[in-house]
Amino acid sequence: MPTRYIGAPPTWGGPWKDQPHPSRLSTPCASSSGRSKHRLPVWKVDLRADSGRADGDRTLGSGDLRAIHTMDSKGFSGAMGVLPNGRVGRSGTGKIAIWDLNTLPTHEEAKNGIIGGLLDISHYPGEDVYDIEESIGSKPGAILTLETEPKLKIFRWHTHPSQPGVVLAGSDPSIGPLNSHDPQADARCLALDLEHGGKTVIEYSDHRGRINGFSTSKGDPNAFATAAKDGYARMFDVTMKAPPFTLRADMFTSDKNAECITLWDIRTRSPVYELATGNNTVEGIIWSESHNELWAATSCQYMDMHGDHRGYRRAILPREEWVREAKDDDVDMDEDAEDGSDEGDYDDDDIEEEDDPAWPKEASHEETYFGHIFDSGDDRVCEYFLSFEFRGMSKADDSCSTLVRYLFKNTSPT
Repeated sequence: MPTRYIGAPPTWGGPWKDQPHPSRLSTPCASSSGRSKHRLPVWKVDLRADSGRADGDRTLGSGDLRAIHTMDSKGFSGAMGVLPNGRVGRSGTGKIAIWDLNTLPTHEEAKNGIIGGLLDISHYPGEDVYDIEESIGSKPGAILTLETEPKLKIFRWHTHPSQPGVVLAGSDPSIGPLNSHDPQADARCLALDLEHGGKTVIEYSDHRGRINGFSTSKGDPNAFATAAKDGYARMFDVTMKAPPFTLRADMFTSDKNAECITLWDIRTRSPVYELATGNNTVEGIIWSESHNELWAATSCQYMDMHGDHRGYRRAILPREEWVREAKDDDVDMDEDAEDGSDEGDYDDDDIEEEDDPAWPKEASHEETYFGHIFDSGDDRVCEYFLSFEFRGMSKADDSCSTLVRYLFKNTSPT
C-alpha cells in the first residue's frame, strides 16, 4: 500500500526546500480566499473562489497554469459546487448563481485573455499583483431563487446520491438565518430540488454544529454521511429525517491536531488503521471508489507563509536508521571516487544543519510511531492506495514522480 505524492520526491529526512507555496494546493470545488491565477490542478475540474470571482481550471497536470474560465460571482460568497450537465453554481443569501461551463468564454479565446472587462487591482493592496487574475469574469447564466429558504446561506453542498437535480446543503449557524455566532448552535441540513425552484425536499436533523463535509457512495444511493463541527459523523437514509447511525469520528477522519487520517470500521465503531501524513494537517479528503484510492490535501503547520520552516529539532533516530544512512553515504562517496568527483569529500564546515534529519518539536507522533521515519516538511497532496493486504512498494508510473512506502499503523484489536 504505497502513498503517492504530487510534487518533488519526498525523503525520509528533514524539511523540504524550494517547494510550491501553500497557496498552490487546492481541492476540487472548494471555495477559498485565494486570488492566485496559478494552479496545481489534481482533478479534472479544479475550482477556486475569492470574495467576488471564481476560477475554473480543467487541465490535469502540474506547474503554474492559467485559469481557463473566470466567473463573476459578485453577490455570491458562499459554497461552490458542480451541478449536472456541466454546470457550476455558487450560493448567496437565498439564491444560487449558475454558469454553464460548456458555453463560457475561455481566456484563450478572449481578446488579450480578458473576460468580462479589466479588474481594478488597486482594491487588493498588499498582495502580489502578478498573481491576481485581471478579468472581472463572466456573469451568471442564471440565478436560482430558493423559494422556500429566502434567508439560507449554504456553507457546504453535495450532489444527492440518487437524485441528480437535488443537492444536499448544509448551513453555517454563524451566517445562517438564525443570525447566531455560537459555534455550537444547530446547523441545518436540507435536500434542495434545484430543478423546481430550489424547494426543500426534506430537512435532516440532529446536527449540533456546522457541517464541514458530505460523503456519498455509488454502492448505496439511498444513504449519505455528514461530518459536523461538533465532532460527530452521521449516516442518513435519504428518506429519513433523523440519522440511524452516529459515530464519534468520520470513517475517514482527521483531527486537526492528530496529523494523521483514521480509518474506521463502521460496523464495530472502532478504528482500524491510521494513515500517516508526514506530520501534516489534513485540509480535505476525496475517496475514489472506482480505484480504491483516498486523496488528501494536507498542509504543513511548521512552515510560515514565506516557506521557511520553524519549530524543528534534530530527529531522534533508531540505530538502524543511522546505520542505513551511513551506508548510503559510503556508497555515494565510493561512486564519486570512481568517476573522479570530489563531491563526496567534505569537512565539517560544509555540513549545514538542514542536512541532518529533523523533526517538528510539536509533532503529534514520535519519529518511529508509524514504523518508518517520514516528515513532509511542506504542503502535499497525497494519494493512498487501499487494499486488504499490505503489499509494500509499487512500481512507479508516468503520472507520479516517486512512490514511497505506505505509512500506516494497525490500530485494530489483536
